[in-house]
Amino acid sequence: MRGSIIKGVFAGSIHIPEEQETYHVEKSNRFFENKPVFHSVIYKESHMNLDPFRWAIVIIVGIYLYMVVFTDLLMISLVPFTMNLDPFR
Repeated sequence: MRGSIIKGVFAGSIHIPEEQETYHVEKSNRFFENKPVFHSVIYKESHMNLDPFRWAIVIIVGIYLYMVVFTDLLMISLVPFTMNLDPFR
């Protein structure tokens, strides 16, 4: 167990060797905007997504979709202007 007690509330980590699991305890106001009736949130380390690139695919897909939509809108808005510029018409 590693942590501290501040104003009567524990915050830290608890390692259970038998389960080969670490639990983290944090103040609940870090996770909720409104003050909850409970003072702590406890979660398993195995439930955490520690992949540093976990949002990379979301960002790449978002940029791709933005570019596709923007390019399509740009092409649609330019079509009437390009049709009127034909000198042989």
